[in-house]
Amino acid sequence: MKLRVYIDTSVGGGYFDDEFEDVTKLFFDRIFKKDFLVYFSEISEAELSLAPDFVRDLKSKIPADSY
Repeated sequence: MKLRVYIDTSVGGGYFDDEFEDVTKLFFDRIFKKDFLVYFSEISEAELSLAPDFVRDLKSKIPADSY
């Protein structure tokens, strides 16, 4: 059984932040490889709709069958 993880809006931003990018990219690499099932709350989804394009594009790279 795969672990299901909640992704807060700030996690996507960490992918592009010098301080957090190394560990965040490792985390997202595992998500892209489908090691985890991911969950975004309705609030996170609303916040992501207002996020910069590059953050929304990152979410769009998550495999659809990982939700």
